[in-house]
Amino acid sequence: MLFPYLTLGVPETTTDEDVRRAYLLKIRMYPPEQNPDEFQRVCEAYELIKTEPARTRLRLFGMPGMKPGAPLADLVPKPVASERRRAGVALWIETNMNPP
Repeated sequence: MLFPYLTLGVPETTTDEDVRRAYLLKIRMYPPEQNPDEFQRVCEAYELIKTEPARTRLRLFGMPGMKPGAPLADLVPKPVASERRRAGVALWIETNMNPP
């Protein structure tokens, strides 16, 4: 399961109203007849963060079913190779030493 805030596209400092608005938008984008897997993912994310007590429980105890000591990076989707961005000295040298 992905991190529910990423699934719904809301910040961690969101309100109940913003979570509900994002949820309704996402279920319109992914109706269960066309995208049942994505619809299920959106519903599960909404259940985890729909109220302030639920968001507090998620912050304190983590995701349900997560093993103790599991890396948090498992909750964030892996970047697609085409979306990866390079950084560092090699990129700086490449862009500054070879002007267009």
